[in-house]
Amino acid sequence: MLYSFTGGSDGANPAAGLIADRKGALYGTTFGSANPNLGTVFKLTPPAAGQTAWTETVLCTLFGNSRDGLIADKEGTLYGTTFQGPGAGGVFKLTPPGKGQTAWTETELCTFKGGNDGVSPYASLIFGKQGALYSTTRQGPGAGGVFKLTPPGKGQTAWTEAVLYTFKGGSDGAEPAAGLIADEQGALYSTTDRGGSSNNEGYGYGTVFKLTLSP
Repeated sequence: MLYSFTGGSDGANPAAGLIADRKGALYGTTFGSANPNLGTVFKLTPPAAGQTAWTETVLCTLFGNSRDGLIADKEGTLYGTTFQGPGAGGVFKLTPPGKGQTAWTETELCTFKGGNDGVSPYASLIFGKQGALYSTTRQGPGAGGVFKLTPPGKGQTAWTEAVLYTFKGGSDGAEPAAGLIADEQGALYSTTDRGGSSNNEGYGYGTVFKLTLSP
């Protein structure tokens, strides 16, 4: 047992996997904290020589709950999603502290409004070309969707969200809750929790899908 959460300011109920840096430190998210509506991003640092205890550090208290894991870029910046709050969930970025500093900086890259842009991203992000981010929303518009976040252009600060596909809830699937993978041609693959078969009281038993970008 490396660490046992207390449910206080250290976080509560981690629901996703971990990632590791080159020094063996582990990073992850918790669903809640002392406030059950606010999750956290934490770091577990391996014990120093001659010691046995790992050290947990909360890097950020999120403005919402998170059920997904993190991804990191080459500079060690962390990216993740919240499935609720603020708004209908969002995508965040955590930048490591600068030289001589200790605090990580959280930036909201996208806040879902609950309309045509999507609701409740449950899954982890993946990187695309030129630093774009891709993932799924479990609900809205329609029966969930696949979205892309494009980094800001030169001299700008706002990321741009685009919905690549909206599930109709029938044979194409409904309510994707898992993350995406991509092939060398840029096609995206994942699963939906429902849809497909018309059984299961009309909800279906789920699908595996491929999303091919238009030429």
